[in-house]
Amino acid sequence: MFLAAPAALAVLAAAVIPEIAEAAAPGVSPSLKNLLLSVVSGGVVLVAIGGAVAAVSTFDPVQRK
Repeated sequence: MFLAAPAALAVLAAAVIPEIAEAAAPGVSPSLKNLLLSVVSGGVVLVAIGGAVAAVSTFDPVQRK
């Protein structure tokens, strides 16, 4: 979770700053593109799982006696 925000900011910066996006575009091989997309997809899945766990834990608390 601690690395998700910096990684998202790095991807956003790469997309927004033209020099970074232009420098990366011609040299990206299909396998590197697939690797990066799979890492991003994995991050999305982890965030979704974390959000689901947080949501369930808030509306379904455990009551012990």
